[in-house]
Amino acid sequence: MTISVIVKTTQQLLESELSSFFYEQCGKYRETYLLSEIKPMIQRSTVCFLDLIHHKKLAADITENIKTIQTSCVIMEQEVMKSKKHSQRKCITSDSHYTE
Repeated sequence: MTISVIVKTTQQLLESELSSFFYEQCGKYRETYLLSEIKPMIQRSTVCFLDLIHHKKLAADITENIKTIQTSCVIMEQEVMKSKKHSQRKCITSDSHYTE
């Protein structure tokens, strides 16, 4: 399964580091990556979900591998939290902090 790059990192991992990571893993910077290719990066980063409403399975797969989720809006947060009903992961929005 390949996915569009819908992961935006926070200050913990700069864009140049992200490009370097993908170059090291894949040999070149691409628009799509296997989930297994991005797991090493998301396991050590805070991840911002931009457009996951139409990617529920991917949201669930990715949230299994990270501790903190930063969403761009409350609706997005609700979608991510739905996929993680029984998790104790933390979900952060721009104006509020929620712990399930």
